[in-house]
Amino acid sequence: MDPYKVLNLPRTASKKAIRKAYRALARQRHPDTGGSIEAFAELKLAYEVLMDDARRHKFERTGTVDPTVPNNANAMALTQIAQQFVSLMRQLIEKGADPLQHDLVERRTDSPRSK
Repeated sequence: MDPYKVLNLPRTASKKAIRKAYRALARQRHPDTGGSIEAFAELKLAYEVLMDDARRHKFERTGTVDPTVPNNANAMALTQIAQQFVSLMRQLIEKGADPLQHDLVERRTDSPRSK
């Protein structure tokens, strides 16, 4: 995949030109406006590569495009927090307590920070 061809841009394109081309093509290729998921994903990847100086330079040196790998560490932490919150809410409801009247931020005795 050549990000310049995907965006119909010359190799000398500025970030402003890249952004403008991406937005115009995104309106056409977005799945909500009749485009395909694959075409939009390719467009998005091309845009991300050209807007990231390091990735753009690597593409220009090697001709390869590495898709970004998401860092899911934050998502995992948020999932654990949400699970603890839901568990606490269930416990309060099972005890007949009104969760809206309970201090949900108080330190819990099973929390690693409270020890």
